[in-house]
Amino acid sequence: MRRLVNDSFLDGISHVMIDEVHERDINTDFLLILLRELLEKRPDLRVILMSATLDAESFGKYFSSGNGEAVPVMSVPTKPRHPVEVMHLEEMENLPNHVRDLSQSLLRLHDQQLQLELEVALSEEKAAMKLAARSDAEDQSKNLSESSSSSDSDDSDSDDDVDDNNADFGLQSYSPRLKALNDAVSMRGGNIDGTASNRQHRFSDKREIGEITTKLLANLAQHVAQEETCAGRKGSILCFLPGLDEIKEATEILQKESDRALKASMNIIPLHSTIPQDEQQKVFIPAAEGTVKVILATNIAESSVTIDDVIAVIDGGLCREMNWSAERAMSEMVTVPTSKASATQRLGRAGRVAPGKCYRLYSKGQHHAMLERPQPEIQRTALEATCLNTINMTDKGVEAFLSCAMDPPSHSDVTLAMERLR
Repeated sequence: MRRLVNDSFLDGISHVMIDEVHERDINTDFLLILLRELLEKRPDLRVILMSATLDAESFGKYFSSGNGEAVPVMSVPTKPRHPVEVMHLEEMENLPNHVRDLSQSLLRLHDQQLQLELEVALSEEKAAMKLAARSDAEDQSKNLSESSSSSDSDDSDSDDDVDDNNADFGLQSYSPRLKALNDAVSMRGGNIDGTASNRQHRFSDKREIGEITTKLLANLAQHVAQEETCAGRKGSILCFLPGLDEIKEATEILQKESDRALKASMNIIPLHSTIPQDEQQKVFIPAAEGTVKVILATNIAESSVTIDDVIAVIDGGLCREMNWSAERAMSEMVTVPTSKASATQRLGRAGRVAPGKCYRLYSKGQHHAMLERPQPEIQRTALEATCLNTINMTDKGVEAFLSCAMDPPSHSDVTLAMERLR
């Protein structure tokens, strides 16, 4: 992107390759707008978008030419992989008692959270449907009043009023997101008209979910490390946590609650963007005989780092992302469930050199309810820097330019960002 500031035509460049494009960070989306506009002036330029979990259809539509010509898609076969066994929360009955008890506690909390999300989403969509129905009825009444006598219009008004209590909104009318939540709750024993078995506890604390997830992950890592070393295997156990605080907490649990022999067999390595580069390099050093590396990582290990000797993945199912809070008028880091695309990336870290396992600390229903892909950063973060980049790199106008994004930010977000810059 720096090259485009001084050379908007990319003279002398024949190919532009963008890797991990599925992550949809704000700079990538900004670059895609620039490249799509540049392709109109330089049809000889080749733009190559790469990802293991690419939504090829969406990107293809975005870059398709005005004449409807399809964008070519290439699927590159990977090397033969070893099988990876996937285990969700409800499948952890055969683990040691303390691990199983934690998994059952977390499963109950996830079920309650799913039910709550379904009830909130259902309530919001019903309210929106009623408003839309009432608006339609008012429009029809207005049209009738303009084409009939005053007395007739009074009768039609009373006939066309929307009865909120009797309004019938079938499941087929709901959004794909609500249907996914309903399917997820049904998988766990509930349904859209009923409640989960633990309704009285449905207002579960997300903080408690995070705390139990970290504790379960650390205890499960202990168990897997002991199992692997006893079997004479060496390699890495890659654990995904949302942030540095959770990495520190898991490290403390592993160090305090492991016996001397287990401590000697584990090499605990944190992996986070704030950790110095030379410390990060430790993840690539092969484990010594009779030991395993327990790598406690954020989503930096999903795609930015490739560790070849991973024999097991423990996916906490959470990540931390920057979101813009309109209420507080500031950006804040929030912990959210990961997406299906990220879950696939995490799973793919195992099975590269030997058969592996992936322990998912969420249910199959929770996985079903996950978003297919992360929400694009351009739709959830402050836009001041992006607006300044737009002013610096294009004469099109900020709102007009950003409206050309693959998933544009809202008009209100762009307007608010420009007002804060003035």
